[in-house]
Amino acid sequence: MECVFCDIVAGRARASIVCEDATTMAFVDRRQPSWPHGGHILVVPKPHVEFLYDLPDELSAAVMRTVVRVSGSLRTTVAAEGISVWSSNGPGADQEVPHVHLHVMARYAEDGVLRIYRDRPHYPSPDELDALAGLLSRPIR
Repeated sequence: MECVFCDIVAGRARASIVCEDATTMAFVDRRQPSWPHGGHILVVPKPHVEFLYDLPDELSAAVMRTVVRVSGSLRTTVAAEGISVWSSNGPGADQEVPHVHLHVMARYAEDGVLRIYRDRPHYPSPDELDALAGLLSRPIR
């Protein structure tokens, strides 16, 4: 299987690397628009894992440590007023590269980026929220 992120990790494809350790790598996302201050970084595990929910515990912890380090760098170097972190997993979420990756993006007041709820959605009742929490917690216990 061909994977551009595996090629980057192996040094077969070019990337502007921000940081790396034994199990993770962070690099500038070249496909996304740049903001005046810059700062859209991808964090990947070095081993090929397609979906976030398939990451082993140790590797998921390493990925999050790198996300935290990159977030701190964005805050201090490009004066980010906030940070957005997200991942799209699976076809229903429009995952474009079949390798786990987290987007870490510098944010600024009124930048107009990533407005998830443009209009206020219907908010569920506390009972509906409790029912959903109960359903989701069953496989985790």
